[in-house]
Amino acid sequence: MKATTYARFDAAQYLDDDTVIAEYLTAAAEDPDPDIFLAALGNVAKARGMAEISKVTGLGRESLYKALSAGAHPRFETISAVLRALGVKQTIVSEHPPITEKADEGPLEAVSRQMRERQEHYEAEVLDSRPFQNGLDYLGDITSDFLRAMQYVRFQGARYRAADHYLMFQFAPHMAEAALAIATVAREGMQNAARRELRFLLEASVKLSASDVSPKARTFEDRLAGLSSRDKRFKEYVASLSYFDTFEKPREANAAILSLYSELSNYVHATVPQFEESMKRSRRGESVGRESVATLNRFNKLAFQVYDLVLVRLFHGLGLSLAGDIFTTTLDDEIAWKFHKGTFVRRLSKCFDYKAERRGRRSPV
Repeated sequence: MKATTYARFDAAQYLDDDTVIAEYLTAAAEDPDPDIFLAALGNVAKARGMAEISKVTGLGRESLYKALSAGAHPRFETISAVLRALGVKQTIVSEHPPITEKADEGPLEAVSRQMRERQEHYEAEVLDSRPFQNGLDYLGDITSDFLRAMQYVRFQGARYRAADHYLMFQFAPHMAEAALAIATVAREGMQNAARRELRFLLEASVKLSASDVSPKARTFEDRLAGLSSRDKRFKEYVASLSYFDTFEKPREANAAILSLYSELSNYVHATVPQFEESMKRSRRGESVGRESVATLNRFNKLAFQVYDLVLVRLFHGLGLSLAGDIFTTTLDDEIAWKFHKGTFVRRLSKCFDYKAERRGRRSPV
């Protein structure tokens, strides 16, 4: 039977009405991705005829095709010329309607009313939407999976008599507290505060891990003294981290730690990057507690990356055998555990392939 073939969809074939064109371009302009608007403008120009647009604007056809292609950065003058040639114009309006007082209310009451209206609009259009709720669910899932793994580490560490002599095990409750704080404030839209806690968690895991295995540390007091050193920079702690012998590309893990630490450090003090991001969010109509789905998803990705690296440090603190037991007897059976997909937890997991439990599972029956 001959397979059915379909013609490729071409939006230009349907842009034959001025009203349709105006609505099409307006919808495209509202998308935060500038390539969407460029593509839409290109489709309209194609529908009207590139030769005609070229003639009216005085721009060459090749230049027009290039300017209206994805990834291009055309000048404002070019966009304006094309819009004029198409017989449409840009109109800039506020995303928020002006505050107007009702007959029976004063200025403060009008402001309060509009704030309530904006919050109701945000809840209806964003907060209660399925994509946003999915993002919140994912944040809850990675937090729960991270804390569960921490609990496994603590239970397993209790089998080791000297565990209380190591900083990582003594400090574990504070790290769990940080993870809970991250989820709590991030769910309320306070992502800068959550980023500060993420930096604390990453920094703590690195410094505790490095101090625990320091050749100079023989007692708990020695390890504590190493942690309190003011002369040692964070990158020096990272450089002194150890990994299991079969852990693949440990330098990439260290590079990821430094990169994330640098990014998160922008939110500890008042910095230009933090201010610039705040301004970008404001221009998109976002504010504290009113983030978009895209902003929430970006935060979730950041949190996952940090948790992925912190878990490597936690498991490493147990030692190869005890950490391997957690994977082969527990986590291997928890298929839905999110961090099976973590870049560095996956590499860590491979270190336990020598375990008889795994070899047995992989052996043919």
